Amino acid sequence: MMIALLLVRVLEPVRGAMILGGLVVVILIFANNAIPVLLSFLYPILLARIHWTPPLTRNRRWLLLTGYSLLAAYLVGFFDLGASLGSILFERGGSVVISLLRYSWLHGPIEFTLILLCIAEPARIAARTGNGSGITSFDREGGFLVLVSLIGLLAAAILEYALYI
Repeated sequence: MMIALLLVRVLEPVRGAMILGGLVVVILIFANNAIPVLLSFLYPILLARIHWTPPLTRNRRWLLLTGYSLLAAYLVGFFDLGASLGSILFERGGSVVISLLRYSWLHGPIEFTLILLCIAEPARIAARTGNGSGITSFDREGGFLVLVSLIGLLAAAILEYALYI
């Protein structure tokens, strides 16, 4: 099942994009990596904008923000690393996994680090609000982190495409 998911979710879209050209592949890779980053900043904004009845308690707010970060980090780690590499190891063997790691030694850690930094933003917001009454939804630090992360993810997508040519 995991191999089928990888084919449908990763390989077939990239193959289809390659027909349209390298720029489309780079945009596809960038968009795939930018989605969890943008959702991690959108989630606290949505929580802050919703009028809760009864109002969110400090503990529930902490649970929602921290729970999102933990769940998103688990899903990204599981699907992008664990299940993907494990399935390929099981189906194709260690030499194929080593080959994949050889091609992703530069862009892979950049992507993974930037995505995890941004996924941790809701948990940081939960830690910052402390005893405050509301959710600090977006500040200069968050804006800078989003900008740097998106630029870094775009650079990593270009590197990834350049290494596979």
